[in-house]
Amino acid sequence: DMTLLGRYYTEAGFGGGGEVRFVPNSTGAGSFSGFYIDDKVAGAGRYRAAYGQTQQFRNGFRMVADINLVSDFDYFTDFERELNLITSPQILARLEFSRNGPWTSLNVRELRREQLFLDQSSLVQQTLPEIEWRGRSRRLGRSPFYLSYESSLASIQQREKNLPAETTRAPIDADYLRGDVAPTLSAPLSPVPWLEVTPAVSYRYTYYTQHQQTNEESEREIVDEPLSRQLWGAGLEIVGPKLFRVYGQLDDPTAKAYKHSVETRVAYGYAEFFDRRDDIIAFDEYAHKHWGYTEEEHGSLSDFVKSEFGEEAQAFIEFLLNN
Repeated sequence: DMTLLGRYYTEAGFGGGGEVRFVPNSTGAGSFSGFYIDDKVAGAGRYRAAYGQTQQFRNGFRMVADINLVSDFDYFTDFERELNLITSPQILARLEFSRNGPWTSLNVRELRREQLFLDQSSLVQQTLPEIEWRGRSRRLGRSPFYLSYESSLASIQQREKNLPAETTRAPIDADYLRGDVAPTLSAPLSPVPWLEVTPAVSYRYTYYTQHQQTNEESEREIVDEPLSRQLWGAGLEIVGPKLFRVYGQLDDPTAKAYKHSVETRVAYGYAEFFDRRDDIIAFDEYAHKHWGYTEEEHGSLSDFVKSEFGEEAQAFIEFLLNN
């Protein structure tokens, strides 16, 4: 379907736009909207366009598109009425393809983000593209060890625009590659039915083809030299003791059954500290992963489950007793 609209502003003049929503097939949907005005106050054409689509393909991949274009940041405050748009300090465009396998997932993402600052300058960040490959915990053969991992490879650009005239430093102009791999090896143990112990060892290696440093004027500048980061970590999680009680008439297959369980959890984690963290060009969460830390967590969990399946209650009771 299509919706057309026209607006008249007493000072800016006439503007027009519309929205189109479409369904290419049974597994996809999308929309496109836009607005344009020849602004008499600004003396220039101003516009906003947005395109979004989700699509599931037969080969298992899923596409998500969320692309936004705007002529200038002031457009939001001048012509938009939605609060989330007026207060947004950034323009985001994202195109992502993902596929989930039995124990791995693949994501290919292209991202462009422009962020506005109080001095009217902006920072444009984009990946061309970024590839992520993750693996959920999986047992290694017949050994007691389980392996999980996350890895990524990205081509990243970051550039500053419209710096104030009084700014003396050079604008950020970075164009670099980043590779990251982080496996985790764990060995879940259950010496008794009511106790689980899971020790784990992790390692992260990240490589950047550029980094940043402080010059003689105490200003940050981009250096065309590589930077690598290697961090080790370890953790221990203890779940238990697990206590439970089943309420109900266990010999009556039509009776309701209730299970109340209580378990405690204690976790400890440690990761090395990277002393050159200020030299990393910040872009996303990868720049901040695994700073040195030592943490301890503890808590308890209480569940209450009931069955109202009539003749299936007996099978449910047996499940409760065995889990």
